[in-house]
Amino acid sequence: QVPFGYEKSKEKKNTVIIKESEAKIVRRIFSMAEDGMSSVQIAKKFYKENIPTPSQMRFPKRALKEHYFWSDQTIRKILNNRFYLGEMAYGKTMRRFVGGKEKILLPKKEWNIIANHHKALVSPEVFARASLFRQEQSTKRKYKKHPLTGKIYCGGCGYSINYKRQKGKIPGYFWCRKHALLQISECCTCFDAAVLEEIILYEIDKELTCQEDLIKLKEVLEKFQAEQLQKIKEKKKIYKKE
Repeated sequence: QVPFGYEKSKEKKNTVIIKESEAKIVRRIFSMAEDGMSSVQIAKKFYKENIPTPSQMRFPKRALKEHYFWSDQTIRKILNNRFYLGEMAYGKTMRRFVGGKEKILLPKKEWNIIANHHKALVSPEVFARASLFRQEQSTKRKYKKHPLTGKIYCGGCGYSINYKRQKGKIPGYFWCRKHALLQISECCTCFDAAVLEEIILYEIDKELTCQEDLIKLKEVLEKFQAEQLQKIKEKKKIYKKE
């Protein structure tokens, strides 16, 4: 799938062209970033103006069934993408083991870059000015993620709940990133991770206890069934003798 703002050419194979309906949003993002707006501020402004997200524009039928909002990560991904300069990068990954499926991301200096591969959406000057206010975002995890990450969702916006590690005296907690970003009133704000963990462990223990009871009940029923069958066999023997 080509980056937001482009589409595959129907006339020329292996060629991408600018899709103006998407490109104008990309240009506006760079323009707002040039003016010093942060990725969070841009996302909030787009939300208030009901600007359609890339997913809403490309998959309108799916978007009607699901919740989609602009996020600061989406904005940063666009601002950091050198594809908008007309560059095409390949050889970004390599297999961890020969014959294996797992891939690892190579350092950017090892990527293969094709300049002027396609028509640029922004100039190098605009790209540079837009990047002055932000830092490159690392995609590497510094900490082991919480086991519930990606498994619990906000009842307001439908997005997964994020986990914030304990910091000093402040205990770890779960929070809705969309609420923090867009202030959606229906979203839950935050809740103590320890409380949720205790509730889940209690429910798991209750379920396991229930399963144990079912196993014991099954054993009792099987024993009772075996005893009844034995009694029936004994009665048959008596009837045959008579």
